[in-house]
Amino acid sequence: MPADGRIALPDDAALVLRTDRLELRPTTVEDAPRFWPHVADPRVTRFVTWVPHPDLDHTRAWLRQETDLRRAGRNVVWVVSEDGAFRGVVGLTGLAGEFATGAAFQSGEIGYWLGMPFHGRGLATEAVRAAAACAFRQIRLERLWARVMSRNPESARVLEKCGFREVGLERRKVRWRGRWHDCRLFDRVRAR
Repeated sequence: MPADGRIALPDDAALVLRTDRLELRPTTVEDAPRFWPHVADPRVTRFVTWVPHPDLDHTRAWLRQETDLRRAGRNVVWVVSEDGAFRGVVGLTGLAGEFATGAAFQSGEIGYWLGMPFHGRGLATEAVRAAAACAFRQIRLERLWARVMSRNPESARVLEKCGFREVGLERRKVRWRGRWHDCRLFDRVRAR
C-alpha cells in the first residue's frame, strides 16, 4: 500500500460491477457524449456543487481529470448503465489511505447523480449499494461518508436504504448559487 495517502486500486477490469439491472464501469473520456445532455441539465445539478457543463469539451476535460485521479488512487467514478444505456454516475472521491507517518484513514466520500428521466426507479440505491460493496470488499476502505444538502431528502433516503446513518448536521456548510446551505452528513463503516 502506498504510504503517501493514495489507495492501491484494483485495475479497471476488476472495477466493473454488475447488479440485477445495472452495470457500473470506470468512466473514460469516450463517455462524454453519453453524459450529454444530462451534465448540462440544471435540474441534475441543483443539489450538487458543480455547474451545468457548458459544452462537450468541458465534459471531456472533467472525464480526463477523473481518469487521472483514478490512476493516482484518489477517485473512482463509474458510469451507471441499464441495458447498455447511460443512466448516471456514482463515485468514490477524496480517497485517503495510509501515510508515511503511520496515520491511516482508508476512507472516501460517495456521491451520485442520475439523469432526470431515470429518477424514482431505485437505480441510485442499486448503484450506491454496488459501489459501497466494492469500496469495502475490493478497495478495503474502512469508512464511507456522504454529504447531502438539507433540501434534498430523496438523496438522504438513498443513503439510508444503503445502510448509511446520519451522523450530523453541518450548518452553513456550502455557499452555493448565492446562499448558504446546511448539509446532512452520513457515514457507513465496513462490517467486522
